[in-house]
Amino acid sequence: MQFVDASGRVTLDLDGNAATLLSSCLKLRFDGEFGRAAAGDAFFGTVHVDASSADALAALTVAPAPGGLTIELNGADGSAELGPVVLHRATTPVAAPGSC
Repeated sequence: MQFVDASGRVTLDLDGNAATLLSSCLKLRFDGEFGRAAAGDAFFGTVHVDASSADALAALTVAPAPGGLTIELNGADGSAELGPVVLHRATTPVAAPGSC
């Protein structure tokens, strides 16, 4: 299942318990799996930003929004990486987010 923002620059692909988030403007990729923690449910994994050579731990939270989802991506230290962003279910699959 795929979700995309209104500009087509952020995509979220959900496949079972796995999530892949791409942002073309931030040149960011998050890969994670659903899990539960004391702070709440989220997708836990790693984020890679092209400007950095290292992956970092991150958590993607997803909440229902009118007509779609609201997402927020935060680093393990609580720093905001992306969001909140409202996404809607893609009517046709998007191979890659649109350019900036």
